[in-house]
Amino acid sequence: MEEYEIGESEYWFYGDRILQNRNPTNCDLSGSINPKYSVSVSDKRIRKKLFEELLGSFNVFSRQRDALETKASKGAKYRVFSFESPDSKEGQRRFLVTTVERFWQWYENRQNLSFYELIPDETPCRLYFDLEFYRATNANVDEKKLINDFNCCVVETMQNMFNIDLIPNQQMIILDSSTSTKFSEHVIVHFHEKYFFSSNVSMKPFILMLEKNMISSNRGIVWNKDGTRQIPLFDVGVYTRNRNFRLYLSSKIGKNNPLILSCRCDFYQPGTATKKQIFLDSLVVPSVRLEDINIINSINTCTSINEVSQIDSGLLSCHGSFDRECSNSVVLSGQGFASPYPFLDQRWKETVSIRMWKLVKDESKRICRIIYYVLANCRYCFNIGREHKSNGTYWTVDLEKLIFYQKCFDIDCRGASSNHFPLPNFVRQSIPAADDVSQAHDYNALQTEAKRIVINLNE
Repeated sequence: MEEYEIGESEYWFYGDRILQNRNPTNCDLSGSINPKYSVSVSDKRIRKKLFEELLGSFNVFSRQRDALETKASKGAKYRVFSFESPDSKEGQRRFLVTTVERFWQWYENRQNLSFYELIPDETPCRLYFDLEFYRATNANVDEKKLINDFNCCVVETMQNMFNIDLIPNQQMIILDSSTSTKFSEHVIVHFHEKYFFSSNVSMKPFILMLEKNMISSNRGIVWNKDGTRQIPLFDVGVYTRNRNFRLYLSSKIGKNNPLILSCRCDFYQPGTATKKQIFLDSLVVPSVRLEDINIINSINTCTSINEVSQIDSGLLSCHGSFDRECSNSVVLSGQGFASPYPFLDQRWKETVSIRMWKLVKDESKRICRIIYYVLANCRYCFNIGREHKSNGTYWTVDLEKLIFYQKCFDIDCRGASSNHFPLPNFVRQSIPAADDVSQAHDYNALQTEAKRIVINLNE
């Protein structure tokens, strides 16, 4: 582990602000760009205009929060779908609000689109899986046996935890987008008697138990992308709040491998399913009336997963975990506004927006000793030395050890972190001592204490 000297300078912690005033003439890279790869501004504008015309009169939003608020105001029939457009940065999405019926009428005749279903928090939904493995590092795998082993583990875990029977393939919508380099399927489970989970986050205890069963029995296990670690066949990281799940007939942006009905799917009688029926059945959030469904009572096999202490109505409750780190009880969390530690917030706000932050108790129940920052529009991972294509990153600040480090949500990077960086002295002095924090029982008290220290430091 590399060690870094703690200095008083803000330069290394907040970044190079001098670059903001650099001479534009020194930044001309036009001579170094191969014309073959250059795209004119006018071409981008034309592509964007054509794409926006395709969207018709849909309500389109650049922020997920605005789309969810609009959906809530319009009623239960409305849904949020997200999409990536040809001119957007990789992983950057916009959102539209409409009914399922109207969306399908528009969507069914389009091609080469990248659309996703947004699974809203605290919304009943079907159990779903994202299955994947890389063929290069799993050349000798028996695909049929691998899938059968996975199905057996799912059936056993459902029966043991909820006493619910499941017939694999016949009760599963299976969508395939595999290529010569990667096996990739989406599985959406239809239980008999219209059983649904109360939310995708409430699936977490089941998912953790399923993962444990697969690992302990060595069934449904594959090698990761670089062949350094064995992992479950399914992605355990897709059960988070407001998750985007790719739609039937959509590809990832820049790819041409849309999700289509798998040949191993026995949900329908041969030749009987229409595209519309497959689309409706493949939605994780059901298009049926919520009054007609049965909710699976989530069994809390790991108490810390659901343990929440929500102090303020403006704060977000936490039901999940960041790589199982945030399994301690959450004291405070927030979205779209400052944390109680403005000097820490400023570390990231210069370059990216802070999507969410959380303060948690440590194992000995001392309050607010760790803070997590989940960043928006930031996918660079120190572990692999580049940006992830779809998964974001988060930073952990240990207020006890006064260090911070990066981790990410990608399954291949599970357990890996960046080097541990020390907090500079001026930031250390802005953090309330443990005794001061223990006396603060709400967000306002914490923030007031932090601001008081900041003011004293600046005087």
